[in-house]
Amino acid sequence: MMLHQHPGELALTRRLIELCSFVPGAKVLDVGCGTGATMRYIHSVCRLETIGIDSSAERLNEARMCSPGLTFIQASGESLPFAPAMFDGVLAECSLSVMQDVGLALQEISRVLVPGGKMAITDLYLADSDSSAGYLNKKQQQTILRELGFTSLVWEDQSAFLREFVARYIMEHGSMEELWQCVVTSGKKIGYFLLVAEKKATKG
Repeated sequence: MMLHQHPGELALTRRLIELCSFVPGAKVLDVGCGTGATMRYIHSVCRLETIGIDSSAERLNEARMCSPGLTFIQASGESLPFAPAMFDGVLAECSLSVMQDVGLALQEISRVLVPGGKMAITDLYLADSDSSAGYLNKKQQQTILRELGFTSLVWEDQSAFLREFVARYIMEHGSMEELWQCVVTSGKKIGYFLLVAEKKATKG
């Protein structure tokens, strides 16, 4: 059975959930759920209702074998197959940066969140002023969030977890050649961040 395969692993997942302060039974979507490690944790330990989506049929097959009682759907983050305002929270752990259209994925997350719902992200970001591939710098992230009606609650640099992840990967596999396509970015300085934002409640 595969474990978490992103920097920070369960430690950052646990921090995201704590920062979101979900009530027991809250409905949470895991975007890019992989083999379901996060879902198993938040369902069994945090007592949250959870649905996972991923674009990989292979990862979802493993997830269903490991967790037959949980719901996994093959879908893209840029086109979530859910009604508006369906979830109290959305998690995206190192999944946005590998999507074709990050802005569209964030729009979809906003659409399926209830007003006051939480979006929780860990991912790669650019530590300089330019955007590249699926990466944004902190200022660009904040601009997009405001445009989509989010209030940023917490932003933390967690780059130490990225360095640890890369070092462990090299030790286990001998090189970074097969590591995510998103890690190699034309010499740009890449960091890893944690973000929790809240969808603003509608007026009226």
